Amino acid sequence: MQIFLHTGKLKTLHAEGDVYAFARTNDDGAAIIAVNRGTKAQTIELDAKDVVKNNISFTDGLAKDDSVTVKDGKVSVTIPAMTGRMLIADEGQNFERPKAASDLKVSAGEGSATLSWTGDATKYKVYRSTLQGAMYEEVSVTEDKELTVDGLTNGQSYFFCRNGDR
Repeated sequence: MQIFLHTGKLKTLHAEGDVYAFARTNDDGAAIIAVNRGTKAQTIELDAKDVVKNNISFTDGLAKDDSVTVKDGKVSVTIPAMTGRMLIADEGQNFERPKAASDLKVSAGEGSATLSWTGDATKYKVYRSTLQGAMYEEVSVTEDKELTVDGLTNGQSYFFCRNGDR
């Protein structure tokens, strides 16, 4: 297990009541530190999507039998009373995030839109909204770099976004 807490970016993930959690990342790995100063165990769900990508697994450096994995950008951690968790990303994982998609193209059809792009992710989630920058709903998850979205109303403006996972 690699411990590299002396360098990297810091990000607070949770600061509420008796629990404080932060992440430290660098090019080689990540760590999530959570402290509970309260008298009862606490389970918190941490938003880790800006810290590490999905499927990165962590093992607790303080309690080796405790481990967590990032799923849908989140990590659930139970922190015993009056102690903490020192979750260190397991070695041998690929921390590189997919490159941003480029060459996004959209062509309108009868009640549909076909989107295409270039990128190096293994899976893409595509979202749609009728409001720019808000209220996006997931329409599909695909491994392809092209998607036709059906069921649209002709004359209505739609906004699309997508993200990729490695």
